[in-house]
Amino acid sequence: MLKTGCRWRDTPAAYDPPTTVYNRFNRWSQRGLWQRLFARMAALGEVPEELSLDSSHMKAHRS
Repeated sequence: MLKTGCRWRDTPAAYDPPTTVYNRFNRWSQRGLWQRLFARMAALGEVPEELSLDSSHMKAHRS
């Protein structure tokens, strides 16, 4: 969303309402999830010439 400039309201309905998607992204950002994820990937060694993150998703509910 941030890289392409896409609007949050343009997210597919399968991902929940746009406000929920934004709040989830923001919460993960504040908790440092993205920094830890990319630090972990960088620690694996040399970065390959091509790299891809899977965009598949799984519905989960807080319990």
